[in-house]
Amino acid sequence: MNVWMADLTYTQQTISSDVFPAAVAGMIEYAQNILDAPIIAKVFKFPENLSNALENERPDIIGFSNYIWNCNLGLNLAKNKSQ
Repeated sequence: MNVWMADLTYTQQTISSDVFPAAVAGMIEYAQNILDAPIIAKVFKFPENLSNALENERPDIIGFSNYIWNCNLGLNLAKNKSQ
């Protein structure tokens, strides 16, 4: 199973959040412990990297963190890339 998690930050003028996306990485770790299927996981912080990766590959599951400061970023990227 190919699982991607995105904890996106805005990058236009500066990086809005400069922390490692530990929460989404922890969710992948949890899934690896409870599922019988092997998981190939990727974690994305920057929307440009996720957008480029989606040009070449589609994951089985993709999850987005949802904070007040990044909910529109994730939602818009998901809408645009799902078409």
